[in-house]
Amino acid sequence: MTGASYDMLRVERVTLGRDAAETAAAEMDRIGAKRALIISSGTLARETSEIESIQSALGDKAAGLFTSCRAHSPQDDALAVAEAARTADADIFITVGGGTIIDTTKVAQLCVTEDIHDLDALGQYALGRAGVKDLKTCGPVYKRQIAIPTTLSAAEFTALGGATNIDTRVKEAFTAPDFVARSIIYDPRLCTNTPMDLWLSTGIRSVDHAVEGYCAKAASPAIKGSFVQSLKMLARSLRTTAIDPNDLTARLNSQEALWLGSMGRSYVTMGASHGLGYILGGAFGVPHGVTSCVMLPAVVEWNADTIGREGRTELAQALSGKASDDPADLLRTLMEDLGQPHTLAAVGIKESDWQKIADMAMQNFVVLSNPRTISGPDDVFEILKIAA
Repeated sequence: MTGASYDMLRVERVTLGRDAAETAAAEMDRIGAKRALIISSGTLARETSEIESIQSALGDKAAGLFTSCRAHSPQDDALAVAEAARTADADIFITVGGGTIIDTTKVAQLCVTEDIHDLDALGQYALGRAGVKDLKTCGPVYKRQIAIPTTLSAAEFTALGGATNIDTRVKEAFTAPDFVARSIIYDPRLCTNTPMDLWLSTGIRSVDHAVEGYCAKAASPAIKGSFVQSLKMLARSLRTTAIDPNDLTARLNSQEALWLGSMGRSYVTMGASHGLGYILGGAFGVPHGVTSCVMLPAVVEWNADTIGREGRTELAQALSGKASDDPADLLRTLMEDLGQPHTLAAVGIKESDWQKIADMAMQNFVVLSNPRTISGPDDVFEILKIAA
């Protein structure tokens, strides 16, 4: 018998289907926080009244607003958010947006906690950075997040924050247990402001979490069921939203599925779809969710023998297919139904880029955690060929 232990997520509360502004104010009162720095997407702040509504609900507890986070979370943005928090004397962050907003704020939390003011000092905390012999770890995070996600990236449920090294274009990971949001507010009405392609592609990111979580080396029966149910709900609800963007029940079902699929993510390491996606995003600018649209079917096909017949059957049925169907093909059908790209060519990646991707992949611990062992660049080339 082999023993195991699991650390539970440090999320205190998840609220579903209630008004985001009113709930954020109530959570501030519950937590006892007095000054919130709001970090939101610029589009939400400029083109809608949603951020104004949150500020109004918070009253004098709204201490500042930051709207300049860029895609793929450049590390200097995290420094800027941390400085804004210091200037505002904030004791909590409220994030309103997708994975970029949430991840940038996680790294800003690190900067505030450890009094980091420059990129060199921040690099001492980057997991796996070449040349860092004595990796520093983040102390207890007292200024945490209330997350109001507007996409389905699920960044709010992880203790990892990804931020791109602005010199190397490598997306690096930073971690602390309390990077997981303290409180998460899912308001499907707010999410109708999210561009449809972004909503659906990040929905595939959550599909990626469910599939790679199910297939992960450390996946146990205790968590596999949650990944399967998450996949079932996402496959249905995303298709419904693609047909009717104003169906709030479908959007809420996607958010519930995201939550369900996130319960087991802290117990496993994702595989090559995620790892190669980090490279496509950081080095080639492919949007976060779109990387999963492109890489997941190819990785599932390459992993087929390792997933096994029983696993392939369970994945196929969760994707509304027959037991004998190929889950990789069902995933491609899902991308087509949602109008999402699922080839490298469709996102501008050329065969001449493959060597760089393969070389970077062999330095990426998530790629190397793939359930079927990736032993060298040739294996990465095989995956890229399938995805071409």
